[in-house]
Amino acid sequence: MNRLPEGVQNVLLPAIDERLIQIPYLGALKAKPEFRVIATQNPKEFVATSHLSEAILDRFELVVLEYQSLEEEKQIVSAQAKASAQAIDWAVRLARLTREDERVRRGASVRAALSVVNIFDSLVSAKMEAKQAFHAAALAALPNRIELDRESFSDRGLNQETNQLVAEWVEQVWAGADTSSQKLKKKP
Repeated sequence: MNRLPEGVQNVLLPAIDERLIQIPYLGALKAKPEFRVIATQNPKEFVATSHLSEAILDRFELVVLEYQSLEEEKQIVSAQAKASAQAIDWAVRLARLTREDERVRRGASVRAALSVVNIFDSLVSAKMEAKQAFHAAALAALPNRIELDRESFSDRGLNQETNQLVAEWVEQVWAGADTSSQKLKKKP
């Protein structure tokens, strides 16, 4: 919702209040009685978000959604990736570490975990060693999906800081990982 231009937000007002939209050259379009508007909103600190008018805010109820549990995130990734349960566990734990690290302003979502799994799987299929493949997958999938808290770091470049964090998180995941090769078998 807060990525919509103000003009589009204004068009929604009569749709929400009167269940009516005026369409140029076509006339009025009346919504059915069960019509509802359900919208999402990005955090205000995200790039490309805009201010929502008081009029729009007054017409919506706020429901705050938190991240899923560890098991739910694993189920989401598992439903979309043909990878081992172990690889899925590693990728989900990695994504969750980004959200728990106080040096990160915005952590990775479950989509990032899915990307890590898919890249990891491709690299392992190409005969790359598992830990190296996991690290490479994390470096490919995470940097554009997280936002660092710049005040937590030195004057080194953003890329260097991100790579250092990714290496730390990979080590944390790997330290608790069962790396036996039989666990890396793909789902049928």
